[in-house]
Amino acid sequence: MKRLIIGALVFSAGTAFAGPTARLGITYGVAEPTLPEAHEIGPIVGLGYRFFGSVVAEIDYAYLSFLDPDTSSGGVHRIGGLVRADLWRDANRPCIPHIACTRAMSFYAEAGIAERLGSWQLDAHTIAPLSGKQTEGHVGFGLEIDNELSPNRNGWQIGVRLVGAPRDQMDFVCRGTGCPAGSNSTAMDRSVLVDVGWVFGS
Repeated sequence: MKRLIIGALVFSAGTAFAGPTARLGITYGVAEPTLPEAHEIGPIVGLGYRFFGSVVAEIDYAYLSFLDPDTSSGGVHRIGGLVRADLWRDANRPCIPHIACTRAMSFYAEAGIAERLGSWQLDAHTIAPLSGKQTEGHVGFGLEIDNELSPNRNGWQIGVRLVGAPRDQMDFVCRGTGCPAGSNSTAMDRSVLVDVGWVFGS
């Protein structure tokens, strides 16, 4: 029994990857219910470290207004941190004839916090957020398809982020006559983003 336990521990240590990892891709806002005039799309870069083979702690950066000039000077950027973990993984995927092999497939979940820097120019008189800074939190999930397992775990990811950010009380305030009753009562900005990218490293 003792030999079986030691063998299992050695096997687990041998199959669990650990080390630096990175991610390059694009993020795209597919739904902006509280900022419909904003067009969030741009490059994303992440640097992290993989623990125990299935958990990644990562710092990421995104240039959210890369293709949207209607912003404050300098554009809108996001920098934050997240933890991502595999919920299910199959590392023994069979090859499909005449199609490139994928050696593993994972379904993952993640959670993180970030700071957005910059403001959207919504019209000639309105920018949001007014302060130029906004803290956000997100939860997400996605699919990773690896086409290399050793010495590195390289592949592709497609994921969805559900984002919430407290709204500054001064944002979207109607400053004039004829303001509709109950306007701008939302206390939280929400968005849904899709991240597509290449992951490589441990």
